[in-house]
Amino acid sequence: MAKLKNHVFVSFRMKEDDFIAVVPLDAMKTSELTSEVKLRRVAKIYAKGIRQIRVLVTHLELTKSRKIPLAASQIWDLGDKILSLVEAINEQNFEIDNLYEHLIRDLGRKKDWLKKAIIFRRNLPKQQLIPTNLNWSFCKDSPRKSAELILKGDVPKRRAKK
Repeated sequence: MAKLKNHVFVSFRMKEDDFIAVVPLDAMKTSELTSEVKLRRVAKIYAKGIRQIRVLVTHLELTKSRKIPLAASQIWDLGDKILSLVEAINEQNFEIDNLYEHLIRDLGRKKDWLKKAIIFRRNLPKQQLIPTNLNWSFCKDSPRKSAELILKGDVPKRRAKK
């Protein structure tokens, strides 16, 4: 992701059951954006967002463990929650440094799975467009193309195995 104008890169470190925000030393010297109050605020936003996403991930894992297919709309919701977190951090004039590294560490999920959820959400503006009976298994191999098909009013089809 490209660095946003006038934003400071921020990382989050675990501290007991919470997070602390960390910025580069040069940003501390040159920017009023990195006051201790703002860093605490952005850390709270990150912690709250991660907690909400963990609840959803736990629900998805439980659904999957019960051999129930994941709905495409549930994965869209995951991508939406991640993008909402990123947007909330950006609104504070910060940008998460190495977003996927943070998500992998804090959610315990693989990058590929998280990336596909984000791609699916970015390419599909409204969850209501997703057919209620559409399983994620029909979309996971090509989330961008699947979103484009849904936008056209079509339903993604499963590819034949080679």
